[in-house]
Parts: sequence; structure tokens; C-alpha cells
Amino acid sequence: MNIDRYDHTATVLHDGKVLVTGGRDLGVSIWNSTELFNPLTNQWTTMHSMSTPRCTHSVALLPNGRVLVVGGFFSTSSESAELYDSSTDSWAVTGNMKNQRSYHTTSLLTSGKVLVVGGSFGPHADITEVY
Repeated sequence: MNIDRYDHTATVLHDGKVLVTGGRDLGVSIWNSTELFNPLTNQWTTMHSMSTPRCTHSVALLPNGRVLVVGGFFSTSSESAELYDSSTDSWAVTGNMKNQRSYHTTSLLTSGKVLVVGGSFGPHADITEVY
């Protein structure tokens, strides 16, 4: 990777490339940067950044190939969400979750919706949401 990071996510896209989003360094920096790994060339490429720095977030690869990034932590837990389109290397802010979350999980349901479960640092982390 071009930036050392932890508490990030790594998502295998439909084309086999791996999108790495957010995270933090060993100091106090939390990243909004994204990188793309191409396993065929063994190379990393810096992509456009998310609008919000975040770590301890979660992602779901949607059936249309877009990547949904939800929640995470910056100065507090977040309810914000963004969509990444790898065909245009662009981010779009989308509707917020109902509750702030970090350290949570997401699962793509057969309906194409995303189940968001658990987390911490929020008053409603025990509530599940379908997004």
C-alpha cells in the first residue's frame, strides 16, 4: 500500500481488484484516502478520496458493482454513508444510517439491501438496520 494504515477495509471488486478505504495510522491521523490493488500487476494505485475520513467503518459490495461505505469513526462515531463507483473512480454521499456506528458489520442480503449490525461508541449500536 502507499499509506500504512489499520482499522481500514479491503473489498474485492467484481473485476478482482481490491479497494482499500480509510483507516488510520499509528499516530492520530484518520484517512479518507482510497487505494486500489491490482493482483495481476501487483501494483497499488491511489484513487479519489472519500468525502469523510473514517476508520472502523464497514463496506458492502453491491450487485451493481458499487461499494457502500457506512459509519466508522472520525471525531465521533458516524451515521454517514458513501457510494464508490469504480468505473468512474468517484464517490457520492448517500443517505445516512439511522444510528451512529463504528466497529460494526455489513452483510449483503439476497434482496440487494444491506444489513448493518452491532458496533460500539453509539447509543444504539445494539439495533440492526436494513439499508
